[in-house]
Amino acid sequence: MKLDPTTEARVLALATHIDGKPVQMPDTRPVAERVSEADFQAAVIELAKANGWKHFHVYNSRKSVAGWPDLVLVRGPTLLFMELKSHDGVVEADQQNWIEALTAAGQAVYIVRPRDWMQIEAMLK
Repeated sequence: MKLDPTTEARVLALATHIDGKPVQMPDTRPVAERVSEADFQAAVIELAKANGWKHFHVYNSRKSVAGWPDLVLVRGPTLLFMELKSHDGVVEADQQNWIEALTAAGQAVYIVRPRDWMQIEAMLK
């Protein structure tokens, strides 16, 4: 039996198995919503290095004070702190406390997400 294209699309959208095999639907979310925090961090570090920034990241935070920002970036007289979050990542209380303390000390602290890429590029130029 041949289905019309609209009905076929509806059936396929509801199908969980075809020919006994699980259906793998493509991830249609925008790229910024699919990027992991680790991949995002790697991209920010690569961009920073390409633009002459030195960076510091605590690689084993289990033995460090909770909440310290993900990246510290330095170029010339400019010092930036960045807390990186995935699309739906949440700033935890310890992180917010550090952000507030660093801001009160006159430091530039940014909470950034993959959707902020254009602003990050401009900031790190």
